[in-house]
Amino acid sequence: MAVTNVSKFKTWTARKEDLHGDWYVVDATGIPLGRLASNVAKILKGKHKPTYTPHLNTGDHVIVVNASRVLVTGGKMDGKVYTRYSGYPSGLYKRTLRQQQQLDPTFPIRNAVKGMLQRNSLGADMLGRLRIFAGPEHQHEAQSPKRITFNEKGDIQVVTRAVGRRKTAIARVRLQPGDGRVIINEKSPMQYLGQRSLEQVVLQPLRLTDTLRRFDVSVKVVGGGVSGQAGAIAHGISRALLETDEELRPTLKKAGLLTRDARMKERKKYGLKRARKAPQYTKR
Repeated sequence: MAVTNVSKFKTWTARKEDLHGDWYVVDATGIPLGRLASNVAKILKGKHKPTYTPHLNTGDHVIVVNASRVLVTGGKMDGKVYTRYSGYPSGLYKRTLRQQQQLDPTFPIRNAVKGMLQRNSLGADMLGRLRIFAGPEHQHEAQSPKRITFNEKGDIQVVTRAVGRRKTAIARVRLQPGDGRVIINEKSPMQYLGQRSLEQVVLQPLRLTDTLRRFDVSVKVVGGGVSGQAGAIAHGISRALLETDEELRPTLKKAGLLTRDARMKERKKYGLKRARKAPQYTKR
């Protein structure tokens, strides 16, 4: 019976110092109600972040503006009914979606998001990070919220994911709107790689495309040495940038950042000093 070596990895769990929430603002104008609620719930839970932990609040703060202009399709305006009970006989109260929007335009979005969160104190804590405003103005300019948009499928474009490879190193890259913060395995590039030249390799795609101050980058990289990992990270960042803007392809392709560099050191062969160097032949 053959015995295989199985690698064992500990499950990573967020710590107290990892729980910091960013601020985002989203415009609900013309966005379907269900699609908006599901994506907002994803951000409140923190599922768009590599630090997501199910039993902790790793999510971010979300501000929804223009809630009165959310899109409702079909006959839901009059067909969807909200009910509540007073607890007394004949205490059933009903309101259609149209009536509820006239009374409180923020209620349909809050109610939909609440139904997509867990029913416990953690879900209540997540819901407390949601701010909804009927009009285009909000009261949280001091937090400098980042504006997020929707992609072609109608999903909120918060994080762009890509995988980069170099030799035996694999880098999982997450790109999101920000101010240029780069984190590699919970450390800064210089702290993790230890060399200024390797830091330049990692930041090369961002500098070539003039996007160094437009995105925050978080990377989880495994395998290989620091040189191979730097190349894998640059490859992953380039592919993520391409997902955000297809017009960046010529610049990245010209620099050779979109092609995986699979070169690696050839292994030593039996009977040879190195991969191909043989011992000197002697007649005596």
